[in-house]
Amino acid sequence: MMETFKMKIICLLMAVFLPFAANAYTFEADGLCYDLQLKDAVVVPKNAPPAGTIHGIPEVGYYGLSGDIVIPGTVTYNGEQHTVGVIRDAAFINCNEITSVTIPNTVSLMGAIVFKGCSSLTSATLSSSLTIVNSGIFMNCINLQSVVMPESARSINGGAFEGCRKLKSITIPGTVELIGDHAFKGCQSLTSLVIPEKVKLIGGYAFEGCDGVVSVSLSDGLETIGKGAFRDCNMGSVIIPKSVKTIDWEAFASCPNLTTVAIFNPDIVIDKDAFERTDLQNIFIPEGSKTRFMEMLPESLHDKLTEI
Repeated sequence: MMETFKMKIICLLMAVFLPFAANAYTFEADGLCYDLQLKDAVVVPKNAPPAGTIHGIPEVGYYGLSGDIVIPGTVTYNGEQHTVGVIRDAAFINCNEITSVTIPNTVSLMGAIVFKGCSSLTSATLSSSLTIVNSGIFMNCINLQSVVMPESARSINGGAFEGCRKLKSITIPGTVELIGDHAFKGCQSLTSLVIPEKVKLIGGYAFEGCDGVVSVSLSDGLETIGKGAFRDCNMGSVIIPKSVKTIDWEAFASCPNLTTVAIFNPDIVIDKDAFERTDLQNIFIPEGSKTRFMEMLPESLHDKLTEI
């Protein structure tokens, strides 16, 4: 019995995440297409991918879908009600006439690049049941301005909001532990960032090119600041909590207004190019650690070091 259940789970995951071979769906209701898996309804793209498409991803999830979209929590097929629990990869990719979307709290899993390239999308409300904000989910939604994030989220995966250049603010839930590579890259309208205390890793280039950012707050609990994580941002100062163990290559490079950094971990490892092309005037470090920091940082910054 247990093996049968496991096989059903495996089949469900394969159905959700394997490349689109034929893009078949079980039924259509109110303009959306569904596949049935373990009695749950899976939202799938309507349009078959064109021949030769890489990985079988459709060019457009739905032709003609427009306006404010509210995905239902349940849907009826052949007289039987089904919970809408999953939205498949690329389900609404390049649907350029969608203006807003609301995901029901029944949805616990969304695939990658679900709304990628939806250029008219301005707002989105995600399901409170999501634990993963998946890769590229809103990538290149160039007019997206606001997103209601799930308080259950533990991970914001790579490229989730990359290229959302009109996203004005984002509240990262306190449950999040990982911000993936390129997660918010190029979000030029963001002005401030608050990284909650459960986040241990900020991935490579996560906030690169967020040149509207003038304020960054890093919480104690953060351990790794990845390559180019804040490159090309415009904050004037930053406090590196004692919990941070690693600042990687060019993490704060090309931040032209960055003049002051305070670092509280005497054992931190900093790449020598972490602060390249900045205007650093003051680097505050723990008492007794100046020699070690001089060994890590380029000579041009040695006279900026002050023990506190």
